[in-house]
Amino acid sequence: MRDQSVSRVLPLAVSRRQLLVGMAAGTAAVALGSPAPLSVAATPSAGPLDEVAPLPAGRPDRRAFAAAEQRLAPYLAVLAPLANGVEDEDEATRGFITGGFWRSPAASFNARVQENVFTMSWFHANARDWNPYAGDPALLARLDAAIGHYLRLQKPQGCWPEYSPGELSRPATSFALGFLTTTLIELQRAGVLPETQERIVVALRKAADWFLDPANPAVWSTPIPYTNQVAAGLLGVAEALPLLGDPGLADRLNERIDVLARDGMSPVGYFYEQSGNDFGYSHGVMTPDLAALHESTGSPVVKEMQERYYEWLRFNFVREPDGAGWFCNVATSSRTSLYVHDDIKTDDYKADINALWTSSVPASAAYTTAQEDKAALRADWAASSEPVPQPPSGQVDPQVVRMAGYPERFPSRATKGAVIATIPYLTSTNFVEFRAEPAGQEFLFVRRPEYYFGASFGVRPTSRVRAGLSFLWHPGAGMLLYSTNASVEGCWGTHPSDRYTLIDANGDLSARYFRGDPERGSEVAPGDVRGAVPLGIRYTTPDRRLTKDVELRPDSLRIHVSTLAHSTERLPLVLRSDDRLTLVGEQETELTPGVDVSASGSRLRIRRGLTEMVIDWNTELTARLVPKTQTYFKDASRRQHMLLLPFGTELEYTVRLR
Repeated sequence: MRDQSVSRVLPLAVSRRQLLVGMAAGTAAVALGSPAPLSVAATPSAGPLDEVAPLPAGRPDRRAFAAAEQRLAPYLAVLAPLANGVEDEDEATRGFITGGFWRSPAASFNARVQENVFTMSWFHANARDWNPYAGDPALLARLDAAIGHYLRLQKPQGCWPEYSPGELSRPATSFALGFLTTTLIELQRAGVLPETQERIVVALRKAADWFLDPANPAVWSTPIPYTNQVAAGLLGVAEALPLLGDPGLADRLNERIDVLARDGMSPVGYFYEQSGNDFGYSHGVMTPDLAALHESTGSPVVKEMQERYYEWLRFNFVREPDGAGWFCNVATSSRTSLYVHDDIKTDDYKADINALWTSSVPASAAYTTAQEDKAALRADWAASSEPVPQPPSGQVDPQVVRMAGYPERFPSRATKGAVIATIPYLTSTNFVEFRAEPAGQEFLFVRRPEYYFGASFGVRPTSRVRAGLSFLWHPGAGMLLYSTNASVEGCWGTHPSDRYTLIDANGDLSARYFRGDPERGSEVAPGDVRGAVPLGIRYTTPDRRLTKDVELRPDSLRIHVSTLAHSTERLPLVLRSDDRLTLVGEQETELTPGVDVSASGSRLRIRRGLTEMVIDWNTELTARLVPKTQTYFKDASRRQHMLLLPFGTELEYTVRLR
């Protein structure tokens, strides 16, 4: 496949293993090629700085951009306001990038605000027909001031602060390693600011020493609770290696990569984020950083980590049959709420770099935009007459510019489709997958001929996680019941009718497993759950106020709820506008998706295409269907609706699919 990318941000003319293996053997620092001759910019150390001129009218011109550089156009649009936000009046904070373009708090002590020094350096150093700022002296002067403020924020220990002036911040230092390294590369490319270059090298050496120190508790612990932050720092060190002239750093980096693999990943298969599983950070931040780290180093350890993570995703990203994308098992996410992963991603998606994995980890192709779809998006973008918008306020993310410099390896539709066809719940109609995290959380995935089901129990890593029943999917109809995290209103569970905040999903749930009906079947040890067909679950709240039995039948789920007080069952339905709903009781009542309605009945029938799901409860109840504001996928074709079933202290219901 032809590589359509622009020149890499990190132009290392080395073999994939040369950095770590060669340097560990004592090889001298790898040269970056032949940078332009150094020149000293006339950057005043005090007083006002010249303003960077705004873009001429009608710019950026969409037609001028190469396909792989289109993602840079919004950054060109915002560059002058960004650069002109560099403080030049208050000498105490000279160089601070004001304006709230990136990260919060937008305070002068927050080193992360300064990460757009790289964005400014890239546009200064790289000549393009569409880039009027290449070599611009006003931009360079403001860049130099911004770098100066960034470097002054570094602590004597070698780290940077983020949320308070005295903080020794792991993430701020991780990203400083990366963005100062790539900024240095751009300064070398342009042959400017030699004294500033020297200061950056000194700062990077101090930061690398601080970050790689095994005795540094601000970075290293067992387990590592926030792995994306550590991976970002290791990537920064890897990118800095050729510039620092210290062969010993390669050995230290290798050793710390081994530690990340050992202590930063659950045996279950996910990277730790706030000590739990989180798809937003792990797939959207960690995986791109590991892709860049593997591209820079060729480390087999990094590749093995990513292989394990994609194997985990193959159970947790649930494919919609119409190709819209994937529902993420978000109820288990510990930090963020990534509900879905669209099948086709536009160029503002910084994790497009995940496509790098397609050349070494075939499973990655399933979750990457196909070549043909990316080409069509870019053709439409170039043909549009709409002005190029600036990134939203606070979202001028320099990582988009940084990752744009890596190669593109989007798979063909055929390759992507072939990988999707190997997903376990698409290749099999009958399995049980059970995984237990040493800290006490349990994950259950069950495939039966008519459905795919997910649940989690045990000790939650954070209060954001929602325990219990997570999702129910049908191979023809797609996702039908889907529990979300964070909010107590979007999960599948039971709560006292007068206090929905006490829903069982918002707490630790202790589960036992049985062969079939928990009331009659023999108990199954956790280590034998994978082989348990049939399977049942009984779980309880810590205070024993609720017990719930779930029997997983070939075509249905039978659920029995016992509580100590009048309660309500919440079922988070995923509905489309053309779904046909009927509430069946003494008479049939047709319901319309998007309409809040209450009516008496004992059964709800949902028809979607050729599929029918029937929720049948054991007594006549006044059921309520409540449309919520949450929609799914970029076309908002699915919408969350909550089915509320108020009952006394006992409820049995069956969810049948056919």
